[in-house]
Amino acid sequence: MNADLFGEDQLWVSEKWHAKFNRPPDQKDTGVRHTSVQVAAFQAPDSKTLLDYYRAVSKRTQEYIKTRLTEDDLNRQVWSPTLESMASVEGRLIGVIYNFAHIGQAGYVRGLLKGKGWYTR
Repeated sequence: MNADLFGEDQLWVSEKWHAKFNRPPDQKDTGVRHTSVQVAAFQAPDSKTLLDYYRAVSKRTQEYIKTRLTEDDLNRQVWSPTLESMASVEGRLIGVIYNFAHIGQAGYVRGLLKGKGWYTR
């Protein structure tokens, strides 16, 4: 989640998720603008670690939306260190949701190319 929306460190660093992904504790290292060499060198951790990280970020995001986000916050402008630009909180949240659509699209294409792979009944 965009931890900068609510002025806290990313879970990536504060809860040391970076170590589980064998990455440096760099809050600016979000994967955006990585070269093809960097992407090819990345070794994903096991599926449990991936799901646990997803759950931790999802839980924090939901808590923020349910308990701290106000209508006034939606128009507040915040700096995105990843995109290196200003955007409203509303726009950033929409961007996060939109990224989940990309993840689903990537999974769909993978399934078309390779079949179910990891999914068995």
